[in-house]
Amino acid sequence: MIDWLSYIILAIVQGLTEFLPVSSSGHLVLINALFPFDSGLTFDLVLHVATLVSVCIFYWKDICKLATGGVLELHHILLVYLVILLEI
Repeated sequence: MIDWLSYIILAIVQGLTEFLPVSSSGHLVLINALFPFDSGLTFDLVLHVATLVSVCIFYWKDICKLATGGVLELHHILLVYLVILLEI
């Protein structure tokens, strides 16, 4: 099991690199290779779910407007679809 500092480092790396055009797990694998800890699959899964939840919270108004048929500008709609696609 890794310590809390390792969890914090991995969470910061996840948050800073989530929207970069790389694999969503690639940066975690790289950090695990560079530092002497292994986060494990369960922690990686929790980290990705937390990222998805935080993105949904951030875009909640746009998601609600889309779900209720509200009219958004085209770039808002494309942005929401892009975020959903990137999180899958």
